[in-house]
Amino acid sequence: MVQGEWDSLAERAQSGDAAARRELAEAWAGILVRFFEKHVSGEDWGNAEDLAQETLLRLFRELNRGRYDPSRSFYTWAFTFARRVLIDEYRRCAREPKHMYLIDVFTIPESRALDHEFMHALQQCLDEVIATELRDAIRRYYWESQTLQQIAAALGMRYGALKGRLDRARGELRKCMERKGIEKL
Repeated sequence: MVQGEWDSLAERAQSGDAAARRELAEAWAGILVRFFEKHVSGEDWGNAEDLAQETLLRLFRELNRGRYDPSRSFYTWAFTFARRVLIDEYRRCAREPKHMYLIDVFTIPESRALDHEFMHALQQCLDEVIATELRDAIRRYYWESQTLQQIAAALGMRYGALKGRLDRARGELRKCMERKGIEKL
């Protein structure tokens, strides 16, 4: 579908055309899921569907209120909502880092933290498989509760590059712990 077709479909949906609403929702669900899949970490692709649904709810709420201006591009208007939902998600995850970024390897229960064998294996794996730069990033993130943005700035890295490297490092650490016979936490 081309841009002009989205605009007329949105205008019809705003005026109450149920078929236009259904067609718009079906088409944009896939577009939005793909958009969010590009912007959330690999483990959270299910979250991309939730974010797409939240975006569609906001879009249709605004259509119901008559806030879409047919003289403007629906495509641009819709992606404005998607970007806002994504920013809200990033902010929420900055307040609750365990939701999107924290992998179970680092949520160490107190009983495990006191287990000398476990902590020794964790330290060995950190030394063996994690580059010095990433060890510092892991320390800052998990033990000093710094945000990814703060860490990226301190290490002179781009946010996306740091996030990707941490994801890979957590995976390597998890594999190392499993090789050492440490069960999943």
